[in-house]
Amino acid sequence: MPATISSKSQSLSVKFEAMAGVTRRVLKKPVTARQSGLIEQGTALHNARRFVDAERCYQTVLRENPEHPDALNLMGVLAVEAGRIDIAIDYMRKAVKLLPRQAIYQNNLGNAY
Repeated sequence: MPATISSKSQSLSVKFEAMAGVTRRVLKKPVTARQSGLIEQGTALHNARRFVDAERCYQTVLRENPEHPDALNLMGVLAVEAGRIDIAIDYMRKAVKLLPRQAIYQNNLGNAY
């Protein structure tokens, strides 16, 4: 069940979606089980409003795989929560560029504006 955070009267969906099959076919660097676990852990922390810990998980994934679309999108959601819309849009644009048909990325990017 997705959680929703609000910032400046906008809602951004925060949810973990299993993308293993799609991601492996589309991305240059495959997503590892470790990265998927970190995203899942980060999402749980994010939903518990433990933003620093969630960011640590997402950043760990991005150090291993700078083009991990879930990590990019979720870092964007964190940036919105922190009021850093410019940074949020940058992260979210990267996620959308990698997987343009991923509706949650498009939705979050649109809401960030």
